[in-house]
Amino acid sequence: MGIRWISRPDRVEILADTVIKKGNQSRIALELAATTAAHELATASGEFRVPRILDYDCSAGIFVSERIRDLAPLSAVPESRLARHMMRRAGRTLALIHLNLELPRPARILSALTVLRRGRVGTVHGDFNSTNVGVDMQRGELVVLDWSSAPAYGPAFTLATQELDLAHFARSLFLSHEAGAAIPPDEGWFEFLKGYERLLGQWDRQALDGMLRFVTRAGLMKQLRQGRIRSAVRSLVGERRLVAGVLINE
Repeated sequence: MGIRWISRPDRVEILADTVIKKGNQSRIALELAATTAAHELATASGEFRVPRILDYDCSAGIFVSERIRDLAPLSAVPESRLARHMMRRAGRTLALIHLNLELPRPARILSALTVLRRGRVGTVHGDFNSTNVGVDMQRGELVVLDWSSAPAYGPAFTLATQELDLAHFARSLFLSHEAGAAIPPDEGWFEFLKGYERLLGQWDRQALDGMLRFVTRAGLMKQLRQGRIRSAVRSLVGERRLVAGVLINE
């Protein structure tokens, strides 16, 4: 049975059939609440899937969830027709999260970012990117993982300007695009927006513009702190293409 550790503020142990996550007690408790609520929404909607929680101990800062095998990152789906379909489905899924994800009151934590940005405030995923959104290639299901806000954005939160999720997803498409991807990032973003707007309507252009610049710079600072100079340079070069490619689809 293989074990793999992923380096990040929370430690993730991947076993044959389970994933064990360990971290800060309050952050783990918040992620547990969000994951539980998201699993209920996913089951009720039938639109996406969230791994089941199998066991947890918040006092020890640990929870165990099922491992979904044959999971391909959304940006790496190999066939173009399936990739377009799943991009639209990812858009609908994020709209469902923004509209219908109900968290218990203790888990409703407002991000400090919200007071600085305009846009629609509500429940967010907080780390909705093309790696945490994947496709179960055996069952053809969209899977959403890692229901904890990205550490680059500060203390854990579940409520924020919802355009943050859109900007975070767009950045993952444009700045982490793989040469072998089935569809280019601007096409993927266009399909994603079609799915999102079908349920939730138009987004706030100025709010998204501001959030795009914020998430790009937050990612840049993270890369610099980690000494990843080449990645930081690529982020700077790619920012203009990111903003232009996203906002041209308004």
